[in-house]
Amino acid sequence: MSRAPSPFRQSDLTRAIKAYVKAGIPAERIRTAFDKNGRPVIFVAKPDEADRCNAWDDAITALEAQ
Repeated sequence: MSRAPSPFRQSDLTRAIKAYVKAGIPAERIRTAFDKNGRPVIFVAKPDEADRCNAWDDAITALEAQ
């Protein structure tokens, strides 16, 4: 059995990221997911949100400091 053709390719993601940058939207962290219909959903975190988006980083840093 072969797979169905992919509705979303890497070039689509690259095109979307370039559009964000060209629009002046800062994109430090980009995450992709797919909705129930197989369409891509792109989440973009602003630079200040990307720095504090993972609470585990703070916990690991605190443990390493001990």
